[in-house]
Amino acid sequence: MIKPMLEALQLSLPLKLITATWQEPMLHLSGLNWSFNSMSVWRISSGQNVICACDDSDCLVELCALKGQKIVQVVAQSLTVDVDPAFIFVDGRKLEVFSTDTYEPWTMRLPTGEIFVASPSDPHAFN
Repeated sequence: MIKPMLEALQLSLPLKLITATWQEPMLHLSGLNWSFNSMSVWRISSGQNVICACDDSDCLVELCALKGQKIVQVVAQSLTVDVDPAFIFVDGRKLEVFSTDTYEPWTMRLPTGEIFVASPSDPHAFN
């Protein structure tokens, strides 16, 4: 379901992460001319290890540690239900988003000006 966004995004990679905030329930990531917003839960991992999840006491520290890093790839978080993104950073860390509600949309604005809005409940949700 996120294939159109992933394809459009390829031309803009890498993306430098300048702002990363978590004010529950909103995750906001942004850089020069791009942004991602989601009301879904998330986690940061590295290899097979989970570094933190959004409800952990140190999640803001770990999220802020991603600032200044470059996102080199964005993939579907799951191959089974390909609705949520996973942002892969140059150092191998991954920020994964998980929809926990069928009406929980996320939005991605690309440097090209394209805006993608996805909802887990609607496979044709992109605008």
